[in-house]
Amino acid sequence: MREVFDWDDLQFSYCLAPGSLEGWDSLSHIRLLRALEQEFGFRFTSDDLDNLDNAGEILEAVLRLSSK
Repeated sequence: MREVFDWDDLQFSYCLAPGSLEGWDSLSHIRLLRALEQEFGFRFTSDDLDNLDNAGEILEAVLRLSSK
């Protein structure tokens, strides 16, 4: 998240969401999800993409998908 949003001192919080963080708009949301896919070597499902509304949900999906 720090790299995508170019914010070195960003503190993770489960409730961070598009609109609650400066620079987190729909385009940067897609960039974040794509960066995670590349970093961890998985693909989000279409259901995931429809339901990843905040940082906590994204983290849960990353943990689930990276353990497969």
